[in-house]
Amino acid sequence: MHRYIAELDSESQIAAVWVENKKTRKMKVFDPKKHFFDPQEPNEFLCAPQSEIVKWLTEKSLKN
Repeated sequence: MHRYIAELDSESQIAAVWVENKKTRKMKVFDPKKHFFDPQEPNEFLCAPQSEIVKWLTEKSLKN
């Protein structure tokens, strides 16, 4: 299970999403070259609605 934490800009838009692996407790900014987002996996979403974070993650993953 991963925890996805949205970082918002001054206009309350998602500027970045931090990923925390609950097993290791390490946090890193989501990088589609290093991270794989699986929407079917149980995940936790903080600081923004789940739908907005999933949309942001999906868009970033498709660009690379």
